[in-house]
Amino acid sequence: MISAAFAGAGVSCRAGSGTSTPTPRRCKISHATSARGPEFVPSGCCPRGKGSDPGVESRRHNVWRCYVLRHLGAVCEVRAQQETRDVSQIRMAGARARHARRLQHRGSKPMRVGAFIAGALPEGQRRQRKAIKIMFDGKDATINWHKEVKSARRRDAEDRTELKRCVKWCRANNAVFAISSASDLFTKRWQALTWLKHQVEMHDMRIMVADDPTISKGSIHVLSAAADVQRHRIAAKSRAALEDIKTKLATDGSFTSKGGRKITRLGIHDKLSEASAKGNQTQSELARERDEEVWPIIKQCLGQGLGYAGTARQLNAMGVETPSARARHDRETSGDWYASTVRNIALRRG
Repeated sequence: MISAAFAGAGVSCRAGSGTSTPTPRRCKISHATSARGPEFVPSGCCPRGKGSDPGVESRRHNVWRCYVLRHLGAVCEVRAQQETRDVSQIRMAGARARHARRLQHRGSKPMRVGAFIAGALPEGQRRQRKAIKIMFDGKDATINWHKEVKSARRRDAEDRTELKRCVKWCRANNAVFAISSASDLFTKRWQALTWLKHQVEMHDMRIMVADDPTISKGSIHVLSAAADVQRHRIAAKSRAALEDIKTKLATDGSFTSKGGRKITRLGIHDKLSEASAKGNQTQSELARERDEEVWPIIKQCLGQGLGYAGTARQLNAMGVETPSARARHDRETSGDWYASTVRNIALRRG
């Protein structure tokens, strides 16, 4: 029907795959001159007003009709493209709005935090808890506390059960690992930074430190490398200073420190063996005095057939202080009885 309609209007249709595009028939155009200027008139037609063919006006109408139809098609195509762009913009605006709502909904969830309290005295652990609370003050965060029991023994990170439990909880809940200070986590700062760097590398864990906000997931690699370089630099400086002292002792025979102390030699003195013998004798006497306090209990347990290990468990259950704890050494001790401890006392009482 479309082809027939355009055919009657002087328009031909091109054969296409499923569609018909109206195109005007090509007409031979000749130029004619009139008082109004050149005009395009179909061939075989005379200029207007000179006795033209009766079908001139009809053919001229058909030509201009083809031009109008072509122009209308271009206008419709432009409008269709504009409508397509408008639809795309509307869809993009809707996608942005949905993304903003998702971000808003995600932001409304409270932050999960795994706070680790390193083993210390009660006052030290209260200080750690307070520092972590201040760090998250004013933030929508839920804190899961992991408190480590103080131990006198130096343990590696793999042997610290509560620390491993806290890290595992943070990984399972996509939580932030928070501590009060890197110095509380390990004895040396560089050790703490190295351990935190390994956690970030292996588990992509977020970290926050109360007394040093610069320590984060993004900066831990740089800070750890800087601390390691500083550690090696200090060790090299100490070795260089020791070599300088040795050189001055070899050339001048003495070295005066900044504090005014005069040093004539380094290392052991001539009476080291004599001093060691006296020290060992004194420590043996003190050990025998401490053994006197617990020997009755140990003797009773051994008499009941508990053995060294059973006696050690019994003493731990009774809360009896170990010889090292009663000696009040400057170094920290575990405070636990072992089979070897009981055996040494029994051999000394021998």
